[in-house]
Amino acid sequence: MLGRYSVALSPDTAWAILPGGQAAIIGDPYDTEIANADIDKIATILASDVEEAADDDPVYPLWLATRRLAGRWIVMTIDKSGMLHLFGDASILFPVFYHSQEQFCASSSLSFLTGKLDVEMTRSAAEFFQSERYYRPDMLSEPSRLTDNTYWRLDSTPYEGISQLVANHSLSSDGTVRRIWPNPQFDEVEPRTVHAAARDAAGRLVNVAKALPTKYDAVRIPLTAGLDSRCLLAIALAADIPFECYTYAPADHGSRGQDFHADLEIAKRISSDFGIIHHEKRMVLSGAMSEADEIFSNVREQISSPTLPREFPLLRELATERKTVFLNGNMAEIGRAHWGYVDWQKATPEILGLVTRAIGHSAAMEPYAPWLQELRGVAQKFSLLDFLYWEDRMGNWQSSFQQQINMIAPILSPFNCHEILCALMAVPFKSRTTGDVQKEIISILEPRLLSYPFNPGGGTLKNRIKDTLKSKVRMISRQNSRLNLLWFKSRPR
Repeated sequence: MLGRYSVALSPDTAWAILPGGQAAIIGDPYDTEIANADIDKIATILASDVEEAADDDPVYPLWLATRRLAGRWIVMTIDKSGMLHLFGDASILFPVFYHSQEQFCASSSLSFLTGKLDVEMTRSAAEFFQSERYYRPDMLSEPSRLTDNTYWRLDSTPYEGISQLVANHSLSSDGTVRRIWPNPQFDEVEPRTVHAAARDAAGRLVNVAKALPTKYDAVRIPLTAGLDSRCLLAIALAADIPFECYTYAPADHGSRGQDFHADLEIAKRISSDFGIIHHEKRMVLSGAMSEADEIFSNVREQISSPTLPREFPLLRELATERKTVFLNGNMAEIGRAHWGYVDWQKATPEILGLVTRAIGHSAAMEPYAPWLQELRGVAQKFSLLDFLYWEDRMGNWQSSFQQQINMIAPILSPFNCHEILCALMAVPFKSRTTGDVQKEIISILEPRLLSYPFNPGGGTLKNRIKDTLKSKVRMISRQNSRLNLLWFKSRPR
């Protein structure tokens, strides 16, 4: 489960670590206790930008990610300028570590950071990141690992030694602990249609987009045949902000059913019709690993992607354009309840553990029973899976190029787009399907974008038929509680 903490930091704080299971405000009263904490019990933290706070003290909202990270520790450092840095090991989650002369940085494909690090990190970080234990750029030549589903086997993660996981709570500056829900007023919200949710989210997202030029010198958006990037494009056009688009130039073949040639042709049509500045990016599906060291030696922001070799051109650009933000297009994960339908009245911790692949791990399963009991008392008219999605995936799934946008504030990128998820909380699960909310947002903001084709298939006809049938079976199974559980039971863990 996830926990969000607002941690007050003293201006001269150089570094701090937060022990797992312990609510603490990082500051003078806690420095000694935290510094001497048992490293094996330190939980994992993902952090966002500084938020305004009373008395001019900076407050950093932190995501304490416990179950899916399955991690033991992380060290968070804050330099004199207020820049926050993370150090850790992402186990099998395809991390790439890089080192610059000014500081040590770490990143992973899903921004998951777990492992073990000596507290005296300034003397040990270089050796730690270069050791044979961890995933390095030269290992990215294994294409099967790069294109795999973003699930992983929990028995491959370091659960040993984890005795307690922290549920999703907020720690205020006065030490009061309270539960965080995605929409504080959800008790007052009546069930509504997908269109009503999209209308609500669209207005909020446009306001978020309008703020991007105040923080960045340049905004780049992927332009493909996909629904996700089309939704981002509609938001940017409605916000009337300066931006440019990019599309990967075709490789010799498509990948995972994606036709990059068709993507590029559709992108050219859209950019021409709307007068958008468009760039073609070189596609690298394999090889060219020698570029990694050069790129990462200059990158100061956290970079993460499960398809990193293809994105080397963007990493190189980001290494030299520090005020450029790249927005990923994968917004569809927010548009659906990822795990399908689970009957609210019949849900048990074991069923939730099966769906989230935590079954069989006592530390991972422990938070489900109290969380389910508490949630049943306040959220009967909403989908259980929406709340589970909020707590178990929201802070973990950071997009490939959404790096400097506050991951807790409403943002445009995938997996953690709070505005879309909050708007969907009041939409009955069975009345929504993948893509509905994105298409509604496009229809509201820029309906002309719906006239262009979506996702033309790649690969052979046989494979396209196979993928289509598999998708239909999965969609049907997700709409039925029993079939949905059979679906998850049939998948290898």
